[in-house]
Amino acid sequence: MDIFHVLFYQPTYNLLMLFTGWFGSLGFSIILIALFSKLITLPLTNAQVKNAEKSKKLQVKFKELKEKYKNNQEKLTKEMAKVQAEVLPGQLGGCFSIIIFIIMFIQIRGVILDLVNKGYHSFNEVSYSEVLEKKEDYIKYNLPENLAEGKHSIDLKIVSSEGNTLEKKYEFEVVSNKTERVESLKTELKNLSDEQKNEKRTNLEKSLQAERASDISVFNKDIESSLTGIELSKFLFFTTESDKAYLIEKNNPDLTFFIRPPSNQTIDYSKAELKIDNNIITDNIEFQQGDPLGLNFLGVNLSKVASDFDIFNLSITAPYILIAVLSGITQYFVSKLYSGATATSQEQEDKNIKNKKKKSKEEEEPDFAEMMQQSSKQMNMLFPIFTIAISLGYFGGSSFIPMGVTLFWTAQNTFVIIQQMIIQRDSLILKIQEKFTKLKLYFNKADDVSKIKTK
Repeated sequence: MDIFHVLFYQPTYNLLMLFTGWFGSLGFSIILIALFSKLITLPLTNAQVKNAEKSKKLQVKFKELKEKYKNNQEKLTKEMAKVQAEVLPGQLGGCFSIIIFIIMFIQIRGVILDLVNKGYHSFNEVSYSEVLEKKEDYIKYNLPENLAEGKHSIDLKIVSSEGNTLEKKYEFEVVSNKTERVESLKTELKNLSDEQKNEKRTNLEKSLQAERASDISVFNKDIESSLTGIELSKFLFFTTESDKAYLIEKNNPDLTFFIRPPSNQTIDYSKAELKIDNNIITDNIEFQQGDPLGLNFLGVNLSKVASDFDIFNLSITAPYILIAVLSGITQYFVSKLYSGATATSQEQEDKNIKNKKKKSKEEEEPDFAEMMQQSSKQMNMLFPIFTIAISLGYFGGSSFIPMGVTLFWTAQNTFVIIQQMIIQRDSLILKIQEKFTKLKLYFNKADDVSKIKTK
């Protein structure tokens, strides 16, 4: 089993469900997970801030060495290597908090996506205790005989207590040799006309849109795990055209369909329908009513994004847009705080070095450190904008970053800002005082000018 699954995914999921059971809110539980993860990584973050200060001083030291040994490249290289060797272990150690954050982000994303796509079944598979386990919604059919090799279809109709309806169609094949069938499918798919390919893509997109609109998800382990990628063409090492097909190698698949109902709704099983190869078998199904799942928080459905709706219908999308924008704003300030830990002292030293260079009246060589700093500033502006775009759903939609993940990201960044403001309180107070002093001087100057004009 994946070590990240054991060390991060399982404990995160169990803690999330524990908090949800205590406080009755999935959204609030996600915020608590963000706080909990920051508390765990607090020592690492403190180390990162200290190493950020060392890195800034290191850049100043490098500049001094360049100035001192500008005519002796060999000596310059040796001295820079010595300085770098002294701080390298600390710099590497300071990266751990970022690595932990990335791992936590990936795991919380996996947890929320699994909860949205598979319902409580995904949690019961990793639950530490039977007390924590949730009752799952499912429809089950026991095949009376094995399926014959070849193409099959399953049509499933599910209706919620408030009338949300999902009509899902599975088209799959039972095969004895998957490798051989993939090769024959390649030929079949390549022979399709452009019009047929476009029609197939359009039908798939319509099906996915209808499923998202119903706010009902269905998961069958045997069918979903049989999804096989088919590479149709490639350029060098990159696939340029591909397709997918459900190819099942066992002819007696488990036809248990786990259901995630809409937020705070139940499934009306009296209206459920199941067909296999167009034969109605609804009377022979088993079903179970599961525990309701609350996905709503602060006016948003944590399984959706703004692009799932009409973006200009602000009566619905306003809270989605607000959280998405907050994610970008908090990301911007986090970047500023991390990069500005000792900006005041560094700026002063940079000025001193520049003054020395001006006095020497020699042509300066390109300053790669300064170029990197400018590049970092550009990234500090672009990344928050990209974060907002992803959170609104314009790069993959809710299947990539649902609003529950954006909520975690925003909460995590908010706690980072609070933490960094406490750690850097002295430098921040100094900056605020400098700003007030400049404003005071500006208004005093403006007042003096006004008095002169009046006279």
